[in-house]
Amino acid sequence: MTAPNTLPLVPAAEYLPPEPLQPDLASAAPYPIESLPALMRAGAQAIAYHVQAPLELAAQCVIGAAVYLAQTRVNAPHIHRPEGMPASMFQLTLADSGARKSECRRMAFKPIDEAEKEARQNHRQACKDITDFASGLDGKPLKKYLAENPLPVDPRTQYTDATFEPIAGAFIRGMAAASWDTDEGGQMLGGASLKADTRAATLGSLVKVNDDGSIERTRAGGNVEGSGFANHRRLSIHLLAQPVTVAEALSDPLLCGQGFLPRFLFASPASLAGSRFLTPDKLAEKAYADPRLQRYWARCEAIQATPTAIDPTTGEVNAPAMAMDADADEVWLGFYNEIEGEQATLGEYAGLKPFASRGAELARRLAAVLACFEGAQTIGFEIMLSACAIVRHS
Repeated sequence: MTAPNTLPLVPAAEYLPPEPLQPDLASAAPYPIESLPALMRAGAQAIAYHVQAPLELAAQCVIGAAVYLAQTRVNAPHIHRPEGMPASMFQLTLADSGARKSECRRMAFKPIDEAEKEARQNHRQACKDITDFASGLDGKPLKKYLAENPLPVDPRTQYTDATFEPIAGAFIRGMAAASWDTDEGGQMLGGASLKADTRAATLGSLVKVNDDGSIERTRAGGNVEGSGFANHRRLSIHLLAQPVTVAEALSDPLLCGQGFLPRFLFASPASLAGSRFLTPDKLAEKAYADPRLQRYWARCEAIQATPTAIDPTTGEVNAPAMAMDADADEVWLGFYNEIEGEQATLGEYAGLKPFASRGAELARRLAAVLACFEGAQTIGFEIMLSACAIVRHS
């Protein structure tokens, strides 16, 4: 005889709904704008305000500009290598058409773009002066003149509509650093470089240059880009893209499994369309007169005026590794263990292991970038806390 069931009956309406085994990732946490250092934060807020664009989009562009400036001046601290690792970073921001990606990027990179434009104009003029003079010579005088007056090296560092081949070729020929920077990110992720039969090799090269700044290629003798190798180069990637143009790439097992996409710092802001109204007062405001932007641009220009760590003979970037103080070490260690633990079977990052496993390294790189922009000599508590918060959001 079985014992009677003595458990009280609970009405069905009182049962709580079951908890999901995986976290709800549909709604992202607010972007940690307060984590950015003061000048960068104010610059991003000013850009977002004047452009009427998502704050995440403006912040990613400001970080991209800071990465460009930092990658030839400092190295990020590495837990095993005393020389550190490149402070270069890969970034991808998803935003719909009309989100004003181009304008955010233009305002964030204004001092950098202007310096690049001036360098290219000076280069063209210098080449013209040499070729114009050489056109009046021939024979031995021409050979002697050209030997004594070689054409100056192309100062280009920014690539928009490109494939990896010419960038790698420029590195091998002596270019020290570059930024693959476009507001049409779908062209890069879905373009020729990552669609060809050689895309596995291309991805491997991109991962390698991100890890330690090295490039090596073996090509047929007739290949215009040629063969060769280069060490201590720097490549940052700053992509702004419409989600529909990169959807296939983001789910590509090779791009994830080979470690390419997991090296990116991501943002995917919600659209502001439908709320960007203008008033006469708003229309009369001039972004270029905003003290926040003026201070941000002035800081960019001040960094540009400082020496880079580029060897003029080899083109190698031999930058000092940014040190971390004891408090920063403690913050980073806690962050590392946090994301490591959340990769367990039921953890928050269980379905994002390739991405989460790169989080701690990205935090070190970003911390070096933020410290460089701030003019700090070491990475301290606040800067590392900021970097971890931004990477956690990614």
